Amino acid sequence: MTKTVAHVFFAIFLCCGVLFCSCAKVDLVEGDPSSDSDSDSDSDSDSDSDSDSDSDSDTDGDTDTDGDADTDTDSDTDTDSDTDPPACDSPPDDVCISTTELAQYDDGGTWNGTECEYDFSTIICPYECDTGVCVDDPCLGIVCNSPPPDECISNVLWSYYSPGTCSGGICSYPHTEAACDSPPADTCVSTTAWNYSASGTCVVDQCEYSHTETVCPYTCSLGVCQGCSMGANVALSATGTISSGSTDQVTYGPGRLNDGGLQSGCGFCWIYTGTSYGGGAYFRYTWSSPQTLWGMWVDTEPSSGSGCAYTSGRGLEGGDVQWLSGSTWVTDGTVTGMSNDWAYYQFTSPVTTTSIRIYNAYSMSVANGLIFEWRVYNCS
Repeated sequence: MTKTVAHVFFAIFLCCGVLFCSCAKVDLVEGDPSSDSDSDSDSDSDSDSDSDSDSDSDTDGDTDTDGDADTDTDSDTDTDSDTDPPACDSPPDDVCISTTELAQYDDGGTWNGTECEYDFSTIICPYECDTGVCVDDPCLGIVCNSPPPDECISNVLWSYYSPGTCSGGICSYPHTEAACDSPPADTCVSTTAWNYSASGTCVVDQCEYSHTETVCPYTCSLGVCQGCSMGANVALSATGTISSGSTDQVTYGPGRLNDGGLQSGCGFCWIYTGTSYGGGAYFRYTWSSPQTLWGMWVDTEPSSGSGCAYTSGRGLEGGDVQWLSGSTWVTDGTVTGMSNDWAYYQFTSPVTTTSIRIYNAYSMSVANGLIFEWRVYNCS
């Protein structure tokens, strides 16, 4: 398709009392797109300053041989305010807002014109929040079955046992506390009795107790020296004496204590006694050499009477059984409430001595208690 171009030349002569003229040539091209109004806001302030100092000798309108010097200044400024906002895809690190709460930020945020804003969710940690994460249970997989060894704390023994409990990844164990006041049971080492003190001392991880050792002359059981078997009657070799009473050694004196006769012969030894405990009256045996004794038997008046004259109610009801240790009398036991013979009295443990006695002796109901025969047995 051929466009028709119409060239219109306008020669405008402006003369204002001067010898200069300005000539503006405007080409109008019909159908030329450059003649359209551009919707862009372009401000072209082209200033064409042409100084023509030559004379045109154009023979036709086709050839322009002027020496125009064209100076164009284009100050077009294009201001584009269409700027895309940031992506807001770099949320801050999650953070602990308490020991059990985690602030967890969304991946995408919103531009508020100045900065990116990110929403967050509050997560409740089942165990603990630490450095921006919920940590697992520190006790997971831990089995508390290895208690620490026993230890002494202020002279008290702490004894630990399992199972224990875990908290924060650390096992703790229950324990018992025992003051050192439970000594081991007395025992025997061969024929030696070991007797422990009632209180001890806690050392490192156990209570320690001191003990005494006693060599038993016979046997030992459960920390106690055991008595021997009943042996022979050694009263026959002893010398009898009394506190006060009959001095007739033949009929009613101390010689009757070990003459081998019994109440059937009605021979007896009597002393001044009351009918109640105390007063210091006694019957006594003494040997020339130490004797190891098992026990004794006393033949005295029965409460029903023996049939012997002057004996009713004078039976020996009680007294202290004592043995001589060096120069000291040791009470082995006290007998009370007897209404007939003392058969048999056994020493708590065998005693080795040169003398024994029945001290603080008293009679059943009538003063001046009596003994028909007093036998003493050694250890066999």
